[in-house]
Amino acid sequence: MCCKGRRYYAAAGTGSSRSTCKDKLGGLPDQFEAICEHCRKAITRTTKLRPGTVLDASATPAHVAAMNASRTGPASRLRERWQLRIELLDVNPPIWRRLLLPADIALPRLHRVFQIALGWTDSHLHEFVIGGVRYGHADPDWDAELQQTDERGVALARALGPDARGFDYVYDFGDDWHHLVVVEKRHVGPANADAEIFCAGGENACPPEDVGGPPGYAEFLAAIADPRHKEHRNYLEWCGGGFDPARFDRAAVNRALGKIAA
Repeated sequence: MCCKGRRYYAAAGTGSSRSTCKDKLGGLPDQFEAICEHCRKAITRTTKLRPGTVLDASATPAHVAAMNASRTGPASRLRERWQLRIELLDVNPPIWRRLLLPADIALPRLHRVFQIALGWTDSHLHEFVIGGVRYGHADPDWDAELQQTDERGVALARALGPDARGFDYVYDFGDDWHHLVVVEKRHVGPANADAEIFCAGGENACPPEDVGGPPGYAEFLAAIADPRHKEHRNYLEWCGGGFDPARFDRAAVNRALGKIAA
């Protein structure tokens, strides 16, 4: 469990006061009303969406259910799949991944997908901020402070609803990494389709764990790139001798995603 994250909440007293108020989103379309304030500035930077843009919503859960009702046999069943784009905010170069996955994926499984796709090691606490609700791993010792809703048994499509198109994924409450997640496309296909979860693209390496959030990562990159930097040697030793910020092995990511149990 993430001691750093617990200290952050205990010291800052932020329990339920994280910036997730839709009232501060001024001027954005309704489909983004659930995105936290931290993500607002990144919406137009990380996607091609603009206020007024309407994504294809034809493949709604009700639409899929109606189509399945007219079909017989397991091979003919359909399942809604979404294309998501997740980007780590406030870092340069941009770090993002494009993922295809079932719309009804459970949030604990989605957490594992995000960890693998980005390159995190699942060493800290996390939460999804969706529709103004904060979902996370249930921890009786910290429920009163974190004030999260248990993510177990919650499907992404149900949490997000039919209209919203984005949400915030937060990892490591000490380093406070925010990820903007946007539903780019929805489509319907065979329920038994191959490659149920698939990474279709991405750029750049995930920062090292415990590097200090976006400011710490910027300092880290500057130090390892400059042999004259006073922290150059220390940072290289700390990260194991070298770090390539441009590294991204999509094939390796998909091999790891293929091992996630349904």
